[in-house]
Amino acid sequence: GIYREFSPSTYYKIMADNPALNLPPEIEEGRNERLALQVQSELSNKASTIDAAIVHGRYDKGTVQSKIYQHNRICGLFALLGLEHPRRIDPAIIDRGYSLDDILIEVKLGFASLLRRLPAFADPLPTVRKTAELTSEQRDKFAYVDMLKSLLGDDLVALGAYGSSTRETKPEAINDYDNYVIVEEGSIERVLHAVRGKKFVHPRDGKHVGINIVEAPRFGLFNRMNHDPSDL
Repeated sequence: GIYREFSPSTYYKIMADNPALNLPPEIEEGRNERLALQVQSELSNKASTIDAAIVHGRYDKGTVQSKIYQHNRICGLFALLGLEHPRRIDPAIIDRGYSLDDILIEVKLGFASLLRRLPAFADPLPTVRKTAELTSEQRDKFAYVDMLKSLLGDDLVALGAYGSSTRETKPEAINDYDNYVIVEEGSIERVLHAVRGKKFVHPRDGKHVGINIVEAPRFGLFNRMNHDPSDL
């Protein structure tokens, strides 16, 4: 039922591969709207772990193959919706002598290109609490900010913290430090090369510092797709 309602291409595949299940036919009415929702959900979800893989080295050959497949699958969903999409990545690239992190960077660039081409199916403007200057308490809590500013320089537009670090006041209650790294359009490749292998941790408590890199012009849309805006 849930695939039929919210992931029509997945439901079609299950139905085609398993005729003996006698599944009810696809719901034709509103199919494009459901495909658009599926595209938004999959694009934000599948792209979100690539940066952590590059920064912290959390990948193997299977991980990279999976990300290539996910990228190409979403290109296919774009095609179903009649949307322009970047070229699909040849899965055979993994056996051509390139390093796995270079291939992951190529996949991330593909996801960034997809996000640039994605129409705003809903109002993308988020409600984001902004601060120009950190208080001394915030500087202590987010002590890694200056390190990221120094590392990324003019490519860094803003940092958006989310998750437990924005809700909890006691350090022991914070699980990790999740951040959107909002960068200038066209700078993602340069930023990824700057951060790869850095394995960011908080200088005070050694907890994981996660980053999710998004180009500034598309951040509003990405945040709307991926979050309750009040969480940021």
